[in-house]
Amino acid sequence: MNRGPEVQQSHHTLSHLQRNFLFLLEKYNVSPSYYDNVLHSRNLFLRTYHSNRYRSALKELIQNLTLNHQPLVLDLGCNGGTFIRLMLKTLKSEVVGVDPSSPHIAYANIKLKDDLCSFVKCVGENLPFRSDAFDVVTSLEVLEHSFSPKNFVDEIHRVLRPNGLLVLTVPNEGSPIYKVLWGFWKYLGAGRVWGKLHLNRFNRKKLMNLLKRFKFLKERMINLTMLILIVAKK
Repeated sequence: MNRGPEVQQSHHTLSHLQRNFLFLLEKYNVSPSYYDNVLHSRNLFLRTYHSNRYRSALKELIQNLTLNHQPLVLDLGCNGGTFIRLMLKTLKSEVVGVDPSSPHIAYANIKLKDDLCSFVKCVGENLPFRSDAFDVVTSLEVLEHSFSPKNFVDEIHRVLRPNGLLVLTVPNEGSPIYKVLWGFWKYLGAGRVWGKLHLNRFNRKKLMNLLKRFKFLKERMINLTMLILIVAKK
């Protein structure tokens, strides 16, 4: 059974910011099953917010995928594999998930060990894959945590095959609703982690300028009120 492209050796070490991110995940007890659990949470806002972002990303992925073969997908910042599980239920594909957290990778490996997927511990700014390896890259609410958004997007562009598809979401800093709700959430529960580690802020213009720098072609940009969802091609 093919398990994705060969993983190449990387000499990249975690930055201080990345080590701090992993430390805060443990400090505030953000478990690898956090996003699995939140989809069944009694908190209506959390359940609706996360269900909507996964559903919207998956819909756009399926509608914009025009391949005549089973796609090879990279989920960048996969956490515990929540989106990958949803993807595999809907789309016949082979998926590689990457994340810098050892506990999250271990959890995803156990949860999805019988599925057509594999997991690699690494950072998005230095991916251990050959160029032109993937048909699709997905990255949901990860870019804002990157210590180098330019390197992050450059690596996505490098590992995508020509005409490859990118589906990406970021918090919409141009949304008044996001600003109000985020102002409260970042002081509560798991929000305390993200509040300290939103290293970059994006609105529609800033995100498009970053993608255009690496010659991505926009297919669709969707305003999900608190999120920006973009579909682009290499």
